[in-house]
Amino acid sequence: MVVAWVSELVAVNIEDIKLREQIIIVPAGKFNKRRVIPMSTGVCKDVENYFYGIRILAETTEAKAFILHIKAKRMKKYTFNKYLKKS
Repeated sequence: MVVAWVSELVAVNIEDIKLREQIIIVPAGKFNKRRVIPMSTGVCKDVENYFYGIRILAETTEAKAFILHIKAKRMKKYTFNKYLKKS
């Protein structure tokens, strides 16, 4: 199963995550349009745990990228899909 929105998700930067407003801003979604996606309280907590727990530990030169792979670089679409298939 390949998820269509993965390319949008891996393009999200830290500044696109708005925890207080409970939204994610996808800067270039389908047809290169900006998309605002609401998050539930549970998803916000998961995103916050990832950011302050796991992601903050990664020293990276790509500090803008929100989703990182094990080498602390922006995760690519095919890598995200690989991890998604495993889970």
